[in-house]
Amino acid sequence: RGMDGWRTSYRKESEKNPTHTHIDSTQFSHPMAPSTDEINRLAEDFKQYLLAVMLGLLTRSTLRVIPRGQYQFAVARGDVRRIGNERAVRQNGLPATYREAIIERVQERLAELDASQTIALTALASYYETAVYTPKLIEDATGAQEERKGFASAIAGEAQHELAERARRKGISQRDLERAEEKLLANLTEWTSVVPDSDEDAYDWEVREPGDDGHLRLKYIIKPEAFHAEKLDAILAPAAGAGAGASAIAAPGMLLVPGALPPPLGAMPPPMVEHQYHLGIGGQQFGPYTAQQIVQMVQAGQVVVAGTKAWRAGLANWSELSQLPELAMLLSAPPVPPALTTPPPLL
Repeated sequence: RGMDGWRTSYRKESEKNPTHTHIDSTQFSHPMAPSTDEINRLAEDFKQYLLAVMLGLLTRSTLRVIPRGQYQFAVARGDVRRIGNERAVRQNGLPATYREAIIERVQERLAELDASQTIALTALASYYETAVYTPKLIEDATGAQEERKGFASAIAGEAQHELAERARRKGISQRDLERAEEKLLANLTEWTSVVPDSDEDAYDWEVREPGDDGHLRLKYIIKPEAFHAEKLDAILAPAAGAGAGASAIAAPGMLLVPGALPPPLGAMPPPMVEHQYHLGIGGQQFGPYTAQQIVQMVQAGQVVVAGTKAWRAGLANWSELSQLPELAMLLSAPPVPPALTTPPPLL
């Protein structure tokens, strides 16, 4: 048959075709090589798919349908629809009907993450790269083994690098990021939940077999409570009775990093988490603003503290602006007088 009719021919049921060719087409490689632009689109779609799974925006369907391993997306409240399995996403990208909505939802969630949540997502992407899509070990002629990273592992690694950059832009050093990731992954089940049967998503030929530990290549998602409570900060906080070098108390809004050392006297303090705040004034929503911008607006008389509501990532509900502990100290401090540019009067 000509190439124009390959799909019809490929899926056509006949006595000469094995049954599986038309029941689950995702089991087979695409017979047409994609262009460079198509490859880039497929890679970007797969990265967004992985982030959506990690964030819990895509959930695994429990229905037994063909093809197996279907994921579903909540288009609206109470309206959940299947979008296909992972292999379909790899071959065709995100479904055109839901692609923009899924990507928009992912980007909105990423923008809402505070420093601790960003670190957690970075750690989970690292886990996907090495433990979910564990690269195959290939032997050469001498018997030496080397890793051969597959498509899924490479895309998970790219997501990890982008998330790590987001964490660094929030003031987290590379050293503190690595320490926090290590502690979070050591307590993975405390802040994540497993995606059942997700070890079937990857192709056998690209993922290493489970080792002696019996570890399955299962995906995990961040638990919803990790986004609405101090769950992650509790995990990252140093254990009680830790050594003298470990930080035991952190200022409100400061990221708790395991094993962090206090700064030398006279040195700069550890970076504060830079939250983005939304303000509610007269029933209207404004923002987001940084803490410094809010202080400047209050001092300029543009915002009145009394009666103003505020919300940031990590809060379940709106709060009074004056009740946020990390802002209370800044708002109660006297305004800093402008620096003098001419000598004061000589008395």
